[in-house]
Amino acid sequence: MAYPAFKYTTLQHYLAMEQDAVEKHEYFEGEIYAMAGATGTHVLITDNLGGEIHSLLKGKKCREFTSDYRVSTEAFETYMYPDIFIVCGKTELKANCFDTVINPSVIIEVLSPSTEERDRVLKFFFYRQIPTFNEYILVETAHCKITTYTKNEDSTWTETVTEGINATLYIGTISAAIPMSDIYMLTEFAADGPDE
Repeated sequence: MAYPAFKYTTLQHYLAMEQDAVEKHEYFEGEIYAMAGATGTHVLITDNLGGEIHSLLKGKKCREFTSDYRVSTEAFETYMYPDIFIVCGKTELKANCFDTVINPSVIIEVLSPSTEERDRVLKFFFYRQIPTFNEYILVETAHCKITTYTKNEDSTWTETVTEGINATLYIGTISAAIPMSDIYMLTEFAADGPDE
């Protein structure tokens, strides 16, 4: 089920509303979208991948964040909650926002049917306005498939698809390889066979 945008709202109203909200909302230039509730598979994949990344970042100058933190752009008034993101180097926060980061290097979205189009198009557009952002990873929840967009030196983007339970996801920014079997561990379709 898709979640419709609210009518136009000021940034000040959004920030005040979000401070006391039980549900999270994202803000795109005056429009507010309620975050969809996550399925069990979505949560499982997010936890699996987040745990792997957390372990791989030990000893590196990068930090993993979960959806408790927002990401914002400087060029537009947008506030988004990625499922996971990575900051390399010093974490920079939006002025007067203790929970809003402005310099992610890698952003990971675990796709849901109700938000997939927004993740692929709208959010990717705004994420690309962040100068430090150079890797976007979209993780599917219906089968073992991950699409990675990597920023090139000329600011174009290269798409790479990793598919199948026996494949390995490579995150270039942190020089990390994660088996798909670890990302999709305990999901119903992970046990279906090597080609699922």
